[in-house]
Amino acid sequence: MLQTLYRTVATSGTVSSIFALQDAKVEALFAFVPTSCVAYLQVSHNEVDFTRAFKVDGSAQWAWNIGSGAAAVDLKDVGRAFPFARLETSVAQVAVASLAVVVKL
Repeated sequence: MLQTLYRTVATSGTVSSIFALQDAKVEALFAFVPTSCVAYLQVSHNEVDFTRAFKVDGSAQWAWNIGSGAAAVDLKDVGRAFPFARLETSVAQVAVASLAVVVKL
């Protein structure tokens, strides 16, 4: 069963609210951002200690260029081992950014 979790990045903010992903397989992220930026996926084993996720091969941080407007990315191979995640943007948003993560329960 697919479920969509909605979160935001506040105006002038760079970090989204937390996605609780326990017992869920992350499928995709949809981002609607007012300000072009680079997005970084942060993951954590608890709700406090977040760090940027790296690619599976360890070559670089998971990063995604987002232009102003809407964008989508496949996350099937990212963040499966962590129960909590959030999105970090490289630039403060001039208005609220909306995020939707599709998970499979």
